[in-house]
Amino acid sequence: MTNKKLYESMTEELTVTDITTRESQKIAIGNAKTVLRTSFENRNPKKYPFEATVQSGLYQRKTLIYEVELENVLPSVMEEEEINLLIRNTTQKIGLNRYFKDEDGDRLVY
Repeated sequence: MTNKKLYESMTEELTVTDITTRESQKIAIGNAKTVLRTSFENRNPKKYPFEATVQSGLYQRKTLIYEVELENVLPSVMEEEEINLLIRNTTQKIGLNRYFKDEDGDRLVY
C-alpha cells in the first residue's frame, strides 16, 4: 500500500470455512505496519476456503476466496521401549518427547 495512513488504521480479518460443516470462523489478522499476519490451526486435514477482509472507515475490500488444502502428518514413534513404573507414593516424570516426534512441529499432548 502506498497510503501509509490508511494502511496503519486498517483492521483485518480472515474468514475460514469448514467445507464439511459449513461453519465459518473469523480470525483477526495482525497489522505489523508492513506485513499482515495471522495463524489458523486446522484440526482435520482437508480443504478450507479462505477470504480476507480489510477495512478502515468507509473503505472495505475483500479478497477472492482461495481454497487451500491443509495437510497434517501424524506423529511417529522414534524409539520403542517398554516403560515400567513402580509407584511408591512418589511422582514419576518421563520425557515422552524422546519417544515421539511430529514432522509438522505440532505440540504433542500425552
